[in-house]
Amino acid sequence: VLSASGLGDTEPRIATGEAGAAAPKQAVRVYVGGLPASSTTTYSADRPGEFDIQLEVPAGALPGDVVSVVVNNRAANRATYRKMRDAEVSYVPLPDGVPELHAISTSDLRGTYLIVNGDHDDAGCYPGYVFDMAKKAVSKIPDCLTATNRNAVTPIVTLNESPALAALVGPPKGDVQSGVSNQVVVFQATKPEPVKATLPENASTLRTGAEGDLEAVAPGTPVRRFNVDIDTGAVEEIEAPVQPAGNFNLMAIVEKLGTDMGYALSAPQVFPPNLIMVVVGNDDEQPTQAKVALFNQQGEIQGTRDFPEGWAPLIPPRPAQAPAGGVLPNPLPGVPIPPDLAARFVPRAAMFTDPQTRNVYVLSRTADNSKHGLVFLSPAGFKAMPFPEGWFAATCAANVPVLSLELARKATLFGTRTPETQIRNPCPAQGYLVLDLNDQTLSAVRPPGAGQINVNGGFGDLNDFIFATNTDPTRRNLADTLYILDGVNLVASRVDLPAGVNSFANLQPVRSLSALFGLATTRAQGDAGLVMFDLDRGEGYLFPTPDGFATVQMLGIFEATRKLVARGMKDGGAGSQYLIYDLVTKDLIVVPNPPGVAWVGPVPAQQPQQQQPGAGQGGQPGQQQRPIQAQDINAKASVIAAICSDQDRNQAGIMTVRVP
Repeated sequence: VLSASGLGDTEPRIATGEAGAAAPKQAVRVYVGGLPASSTTTYSADRPGEFDIQLEVPAGALPGDVVSVVVNNRAANRATYRKMRDAEVSYVPLPDGVPELHAISTSDLRGTYLIVNGDHDDAGCYPGYVFDMAKKAVSKIPDCLTATNRNAVTPIVTLNESPALAALVGPPKGDVQSGVSNQVVVFQATKPEPVKATLPENASTLRTGAEGDLEAVAPGTPVRRFNVDIDTGAVEEIEAPVQPAGNFNLMAIVEKLGTDMGYALSAPQVFPPNLIMVVVGNDDEQPTQAKVALFNQQGEIQGTRDFPEGWAPLIPPRPAQAPAGGVLPNPLPGVPIPPDLAARFVPRAAMFTDPQTRNVYVLSRTADNSKHGLVFLSPAGFKAMPFPEGWFAATCAANVPVLSLELARKATLFGTRTPETQIRNPCPAQGYLVLDLNDQTLSAVRPPGAGQINVNGGFGDLNDFIFATNTDPTRRNLADTLYILDGVNLVASRVDLPAGVNSFANLQPVRSLSALFGLATTRAQGDAGLVMFDLDRGEGYLFPTPDGFATVQMLGIFEATRKLVARGMKDGGAGSQYLIYDLVTKDLIVVPNPPGVAWVGPVPAQQPQQQQPGAGQGGQPGQQQRPIQAQDINAKASVIAAICSDQDRNQAGIMTVRVP
């Protein structure tokens, strides 16, 4: 029995704060290790806001399998069924006659069920093989698997939050405009044979449908969509949604406002409940007059509001060699847009909306650029709020980021002590400019020390923290300091690197852990290992590169089992192995390679000593080698899948690792 919340409305409807007998309106799907589990979901009789999910563990489920609860194709946080003591490695050698493999695709929820394929032939057919690693079984797919894009590395479509894999069956009969095929094949671990379906028309796209099924899209006017039942192959056309009457064209609306407001300075945004909003002005670089225009879905102007006197939108500097104007959104079908209109769409003004109050905020400046601040539009009208004295918005980056602290109800921008007039890299900022959405106040917070925030570097918002890295012009894309702003109490701090590490790069946030992970570097990226920054504690921790390995590559975080998965490259280019770091105990598992396997996943290319001009690596002269997708890191299923190669770099078999 599982407990859950957030499953939506119930039938019958239960009042907020009350308990009672009811069931969720939307279907609840439950899987254990990607195997469908029979389940019943009821609203709790004694715990308001919670549901009880009673499920039967399906046959074939194993300890360590991930439990997935899915509603409307969205999954809850994942748990595991019992526990595994150690990593479980499965290996199946490649059968005779298998061509060079170009891609490996695992089922989204069952990582030990996968399809590998080679490159397509002249007819557009990809050879494919199904590997069921739980059964140590492999079978060749007799069908011609095909894809709309002839440059695709694989024809396989992985359905989101579903155990199924799918593909179009060729040879292709057309292209993306006319449709490729009306034949579809669906693969599942629970089906002894693939499920096939015939569509009424040729489809050009396969994607995830409702309730884990498959949706096929046929091009044309109008576009037709079909739902394919992954268990039976039954096909049903999906009724097209009703489109709003009229046509929407942004610049046609701007034209109605008059030539004195002839520039659209922001991208259109939704203004609750059902209006569209855009900032317009009299110039695309330094507007002196501006207003906000509101219009409906039919393009009819519903009203305008002038900016406060003396204030105008702050338009960041144009990036070098950037063309004037932008791409017009939602142009009238079949009606060409005159170049003079397209040149007047300049969506560089920073604008954001508070969904609770419906207040709209626009980054703005005074006419002489002596002050920066926010102009906000509320039902009561416009109001200008200057930043604290001596602070300006950091506009030296191509985009002005606005970061959200949702629980603390604050919005944050990066600030400088002088107004910026050009794009720079790195773009330095000296602090944070914080807007309190509740009391409409602005404050500035400086990080400790003399360092500067790199607005072009790694930054973001994570669980009511703002994180950012420092600037270093001598080491592009590297940093040695992490800055943290606690959005609740507005305290700024910094975290220095663990001893022996010079810099880090490629930060990956993990929301469920309030942590960041990146490559730790001494001389080369990843040679020191992997670094974790715990934002709650304000600490950094090093997962070192183990003995015998030159570097590590971070592959992913498996949140259900609290593991960090990496690939270690052995000293002297002798091969690679998978590494599993325990984020709780800090223990390390070096996953053993199967006998005869030197490389797991991608094999680095060997550079020939002398290469003739025009010769392609691993092919005929002038031939470009196609990329190989040699591993699949499946965090939803806590499984690593890889194409394995021997010491001579020849493909040898398929390996999966179930991560404990």
